[in-house]
Amino acid sequence: MDQAEKVSALLAWVGAAFSTSGALIPDETYLRGTTFAPLCYYLSCENGCKPGRDFLEAYLCASTEAMRQKMALEQLFAQLEKEEIPFVPVKGADLAFRVYPYPALRSFGDWDIWVHPRDLKRFCAFLQRDNWRCALDSFSDHHAGVRSKDGFCVEPHFSLPNFPVPGETLWSETRAVPGKKYERRLTAELNLTMIFRHTLVGARSWRQLLKGLVDVEFLLRAEPVDWQKITALARRWRIAHPALFLAAFPEFFRGRHPTGIVFADGEIAALRSWLLTNADENDPRCCERNARSGSLLSLFWLKAQLLRLRRDNLRYRYPQMGDGTARYLLFLARDLAGKAAALAKGYCFPDRNVTGEMKIRKRIEHSWKTASRSRCR
Repeated sequence: MDQAEKVSALLAWVGAAFSTSGALIPDETYLRGTTFAPLCYYLSCENGCKPGRDFLEAYLCASTEAMRQKMALEQLFAQLEKEEIPFVPVKGADLAFRVYPYPALRSFGDWDIWVHPRDLKRFCAFLQRDNWRCALDSFSDHHAGVRSKDGFCVEPHFSLPNFPVPGETLWSETRAVPGKKYERRLTAELNLTMIFRHTLVGARSWRQLLKGLVDVEFLLRAEPVDWQKITALARRWRIAHPALFLAAFPEFFRGRHPTGIVFADGEIAALRSWLLTNADENDPRCCERNARSGSLLSLFWLKAQLLRLRRDNLRYRYPQMGDGTARYLLFLARDLAGKAAALAKGYCFPDRNVTGEMKIRKRIEHSWKTASRSRCR
């Protein structure tokens, strides 16, 4: 049994545990000692099985940590209300306490807090006044550098991860939280799309895949989604349709959340192949892959690349750079030369494996076209 078959078997077991009363918890070495151990405890109890002692201990430890995180998060949220900064907690900081039945089931490290792009400087200035420290304020295409304080970490977002559209556009899909003046939350449709895109474009591993599937499972249990609206958003932004996620892993979802959307078999196979194949971030082809993944004609993509040339970003990638303008300019020239070489090599002498990956990714991303022609029931 190869890696993909093992992961598929694991997903089938977890899916059965969500669907079938009395499903047994096997001695699954993949899950023991991982962040999914509390989930095993929960599924054992839900199915009337006696959970293993290690699962129980993991659940108790996770519950204690979740309580600690919740108290600190609520304090930060109250401060942001006083500062009159509109904000949206995303990913674990939102899902664990709102859509999961128990926060211990959803582990997370950084607090991903999204603010409108125009409020980013004000948000970061508040964090600095409140003694949140940032050694290197290195930017990605959607967040600033991580701030740390008292063992907690905040990641200030100015957009959502892996969306090829501006943060201002995405912000219009948030909604107010009842009883709060400045706290907002993602709509169920945008939340589902974000989870899918984070799983699709992020580091690929069986852990990331299972986390994304479980996130979707509990989100759909907690909040109904409008699949016609999701289709409209996917078409507007020209991105992969989230319903493809459910279609590609029937062994996990087992018909629990019908979407009424039909995809071509090739698109389903492409997504399965993509997500069941690990992506090594240290692969030397990673630079070529990144160079060929964007469009030179896209202002959004070009802006994201320019953010990566900031001084702190280069210091993060090249610790030997040190301080000083001359050293920065030297490493900036070196970095630009490397990117240009990777781009030229990618288009003039493309790696066959990377070319194959790009074709798979393109077919997945173009699933919005098929979905837009499909009939929603």
